[in-house]
Amino acid sequence: MTDPIPVDPNPTTGGDVVVTDEASVLALLPKFLKPGDPAPVRDGLIAGLTAILLTWQERSAYAAAQSDPARATGAYQDGLADDAGFPRVQDEDDEALRTRQFTVQQLVTPTAIMAAVNAILAPHTAKLAQYCEAALDRWFVFNGAAPARPKSFIYVDVGRSPYYPDRLYLDESAQNGGRVRNQAEPGAARVWGDTIGRHFLLRLPDLSYLDAEIAAVYTLGAPTTARFFVGAGTSSTNTTFIRSLPAVALVLYQSIADVVTRLQGASIRFSLIVDRKL
Repeated sequence: MTDPIPVDPNPTTGGDVVVTDEASVLALLPKFLKPGDPAPVRDGLIAGLTAILLTWQERSAYAAAQSDPARATGAYQDGLADDAGFPRVQDEDDEALRTRQFTVQQLVTPTAIMAAVNAILAPHTAKLAQYCEAALDRWFVFNGAAPARPKSFIYVDVGRSPYYPDRLYLDESAQNGGRVRNQAEPGAARVWGDTIGRHFLLRLPDLSYLDAEIAAVYTLGAPTTARFFVGAGTSSTNTTFIRSLPAVALVLYQSIADVVTRLQGASIRFSLIVDRKL
């Protein structure tokens, strides 16, 4: 979708302005102040007033532009984007951030949300995120009084979900004839603070190892026979390259948060946690 708001290609201008030169200031004066005879004092005052008005117009237009998400740049755009819940991600330029700000949110299914999250994770890990909802995947505790109630158990095994066969967790797939809710493992008994509205949780794999992946150079053997050479890419023998770090954990987590923010429905809350048990 294109931005419906016309964007001034120069954010420091404000379109048509009243004052453009000394003649436009002189035209605003009453007739008795516009004699044809030379008037050095009057002309000096007009020149000074013109300079003041031109500066005021320029600064006013700049302030208006930097208060408009469609035209703001740099730190001003960062502030407007933060207020709207779209913080700038690493190396994102002004226009890319603006596009995200004006992208119409789509209401999608949990499956579509997880597909978007997995697309971000895929280049860096084979592990998949897990999704659970407060209303469905919470842990219910009963007092044991009649009539008989469904029972729940917390497994000692690390990372197992409570025993609720009707929720189609992977742990009970055999019991449910192979039917499962993909990527819907709560991973433990989840206790939620309230039951108001819709609230879902995403469990993300630990990506902290990415921060430790630095480029390193090792030389083996005698210094005169095993030196490290870096070529320009044209040599058939000196073809050593040092790769740059593709991403860091915090940037990837922020990207996931930004994507989910765009996709989630209105008034739906979500939380992200990094779960080392995944």
